[in-house]
Amino acid sequence: MFNLTKEEKISLLFIISSLILGLGILHFKKSNIPAPQHQLNLNKNVEQIKEEIKKSKQVDINKAAAGELTKLQGIGEVLAKRIVNYRDTYGDFITKEDIKKVKGIGPKKFDKIKDLLLIR
Repeated sequence: MFNLTKEEKISLLFIISSLILGLGILHFKKSNIPAPQHQLNLNKNVEQIKEEIKKSKQVDINKAAAGELTKLQGIGEVLAKRIVNYRDTYGDFITKEDIKKVKGIGPKKFDKIKDLLLIR
């Protein structure tokens, strides 16, 4: 039908391929633009995931063994044993702040771990 040289065929193939690729990219970009409501749901899911991660790192100070207490920032083996000994001697902690009664847990250390403490 058309008498094209080899170079003309290659050029035509390149132009058609570029056009198809450009249309594909344009379609992909348009299909990936989230609607505002989707973005709100995405943010909500991210917040839910962050909350679940935070909860999974929480430690019940009335039930945790010394080994589990060492997962808290700044709580080593010695301090973890003090917490367990305090709990065994005086009974369960009523509030999170009660853990400050344990020797070695002052206001600064408490502020670092308070969000990870759990009382059940």
